[in-house]
Amino acid sequence: GDADEVIRGRLDRVRSRPSFFAAVHACPRSPGDVPDEGSARLVVLDPSSAHDSKTDDSEALEFAGRLLAERGAGARRCRNMLVFLAADKARLQELRGAARQWLAWDSIDKERDTLNLDGFQVRQVESKLKESDETVDHRVAETYQWVLNPNQPRDNPTGPVRWETIRVSGAKPLAERVAEKLKGEESLIPAYAGSRLRFDIDRVPLWRGSHVGVDQLWDDYTQYLYLPRLTKRSVLEAAIRDGARSLVWEADGFAYADGHDGERYAGLRAGQEITAVAPSGLVVAADAAAEQQSREQAASAEAGAGAEPGAEAGAWTGAGPSPGAGPESRPGGPGSPSSADAEGATGAALPAGPALPTRYYGRVKLDSARWAKTAADVAEAIVSQLERTEGAKLSITIEVEAESPQGFNDRVQRTVTENATTLKFNTTEFES
Repeated sequence: GDADEVIRGRLDRVRSRPSFFAAVHACPRSPGDVPDEGSARLVVLDPSSAHDSKTDDSEALEFAGRLLAERGAGARRCRNMLVFLAADKARLQELRGAARQWLAWDSIDKERDTLNLDGFQVRQVESKLKESDETVDHRVAETYQWVLNPNQPRDNPTGPVRWETIRVSGAKPLAERVAEKLKGEESLIPAYAGSRLRFDIDRVPLWRGSHVGVDQLWDDYTQYLYLPRLTKRSVLEAAIRDGARSLVWEADGFAYADGHDGERYAGLRAGQEITAVAPSGLVVAADAAAEQQSREQAASAEAGAGAEPGAEAGAWTGAGPSPGAGPESRPGGPGSPSSADAEGATGAALPAGPALPTRYYGRVKLDSARWAKTAADVAEAIVSQLERTEGAKLSITIEVEAESPQGFNDRVQRTVTENATTLKFNTTEFES
């Protein structure tokens, strides 16, 4: 009725404040009203499709399911880009009542001349109109409190959609309120680390052989409800750059290549900055990238060893020792000053020094806000140094302890337990 038209008008204002969403679509009447595009979108459902938290088959869930499955013609492809906001069915009657009050005062205000209102009455009408207008806005914010977040378990991607219902509240505009809530729940991600991207690709897995195309990877993230919902493509591209430039890319990242010619990766880069991620680019598995690098380094060394006799040792232009250099040219080799100092003029060995320590133990507490960066620094500055010692055996343990006064909900428990199992945690448990 007329009251719902007032509500639709107020919801239409939400479109101007999309927050982390590419767009907000208010009160769509059919699937064709919501574009099927690769960017996160908030769909605010019409007041005729309210959500009843006491049932599993509300009008809101039914219509949201239709929007998720269909587009203008055919099946929707970018399903993982949609989130829905619905009115609470119990609160909706109060909102409609407030809208009717506003309509009544608005009607009187428009007919003030016909009604021959005096100055006092005109001021009273204006005051009541303003008051009822504010009441409608307040009730809209109170009534539209249910976020309907679609997802699917990774082990059953073709099964029925699971709807997570999340209540939102607060003083901020609706779209901002929803975005901040979902961001806190990691159901809307405006920034992503390369290590997290590597985890996703390995876990599902998303590899197509030893690599996956950038276009294909973004297509996966926009389609599949069991993957994280990245707000836009640039978030994925930033994660690819982060994973490829990581100093520990073999353990937590990957390589990047411009393409593959059937035999080798062209423009293969790892552990270095990527200036731009091309749509035709490839995210390359660390073991495949390391294998190609080793193969090409060996070929280069072989080519150097077969250089013409009499070639100057200084002709090598690569970093570090010449590929064909003997032990005399390497730091610590038999011909180095340190080696010469370790023997007497007649070749007799000097007395042995103090016994070297045979064990190292270190422990560091990580800041939860930047633990991934610190862990990467530890791997590079500590672990890699210890690994260089011949015969060294390392044991590395990660311990995670978390407390929440409100308690961890079922979704968090399920996700953490599943991920811990995938990562082969020795111990993982929640307790009261």
